[in-house]
Amino acid sequence: MTSTVDADVSARPARVAQLESLTSLRFFAALSVVLTHTSWMATTNSAVKGVFDLGYVGVSFFFVLSGFVLTWSMSPTRTRRRFYFLRFARIWPLHAVTTAYVALLVAEKFWIPQGSGIAAIVTATQAFSTKNHTYYGLNGVSWSLSCEAFFYLLFPFVVALLLGRGTRLLATIAVVDVLAMLCIPLVSYTLSGPHGWASQHSEWLFFINPTFRFGEFLLGVAVGCCFRAGWRPRMSLASALTYCFSTAAVICWLRVSHNVHTPRPYAAALLAPWFALVIATAASNDVTRRPTVLRHRILVFLGEASFALYLTHQIVQRSYDWTALGSGAPHPAFRFWAVYFSAALVVASLTHLLIEQPAERWLRRRQVGLRRASAGQEIPVENVGLTEQIASPVMGADPVHPTRSRS
Repeated sequence: MTSTVDADVSARPARVAQLESLTSLRFFAALSVVLTHTSWMATTNSAVKGVFDLGYVGVSFFFVLSGFVLTWSMSPTRTRRRFYFLRFARIWPLHAVTTAYVALLVAEKFWIPQGSGIAAIVTATQAFSTKNHTYYGLNGVSWSLSCEAFFYLLFPFVVALLLGRGTRLLATIAVVDVLAMLCIPLVSYTLSGPHGWASQHSEWLFFINPTFRFGEFLLGVAVGCCFRAGWRPRMSLASALTYCFSTAAVICWLRVSHNVHTPRPYAAALLAPWFALVIATAASNDVTRRPTVLRHRILVFLGEASFALYLTHQIVQRSYDWTALGSGAPHPAFRFWAVYFSAALVVASLTHLLIEQPAERWLRRRQVGLRRASAGQEIPVENVGLTEQIASPVMGADPVHPTRSRS
């Protein structure tokens, strides 16, 4: 007989049990974001710095990945209320801890918004504000959690419309979605002019704005629906990565060699289809259990800790003067960046193990405990929170073995 706590797990197809490659890919996407924020520290070469600066597209990768894995791992028996609670338990505790740390201990190194801005940050709604001191306030990287919270709100309704559709229709939706991500900024800039509202607020409108970034999440949902319907990419992961890196290389080459800067929304829209293809090919490898280095346990752990790395890396960066370590060294930039990144990995790992995971387990146990107590059922606490497979927040997926996965 299946217990209440495991009912939603048993209803899921076994195919969602292990997608370790996607967990590992989270680490590399997080690393690209870290390089963007610390490129000045990592290198003094302007060309290399230009390449590192493109790392902001790692957030686009997370959004596509989140849509894909939430769709792939969706349980038909999970209620909307349960889904929302699991999302809250997954992202809010660590967001609250890192926000509080910044506000109480290192506030002078970050932007501090007014009262309404702080309330928006605490409730993960700051990305809907057009004020940069609000959406980048306190732990600035948390703006993307505001986008994810918006995606989670819409996901149950969107996936209900797309699941069961034919792969041709889903492919058409994905193509139209990408074209919209390319055309909307172009039309907005053209209609508003060089000094219009769209141009003056372009960073918020086409980089922070959750309604615009929803296109990347929707792409992941559409590809995830295709994957659930049995579609598989007709290429290897190596080929998909080659196309992805080739596109990124052209964007970097235009900037470094010809000083042609590709605007952020265009770069993201050009790379998003390749991100979806990389995700689908990696997932296909896991489903068929093809050998891949991405399932190495060290990479999987780094992927699991990537959410903590994302939320703490700027805190670690601004809590110490890392440049002081480079004085007198033949290659100071790389040396003090290497020390900084090692420290960031240690902090992220400890944060993941000592704060993120325990807080999430506690919340999940408490919800299941209250639910069972209200039904007059006995609560086997040792089994709560250990057997559900879902996707993680801004860092994308959490597709590890169900006995180690988290909501």
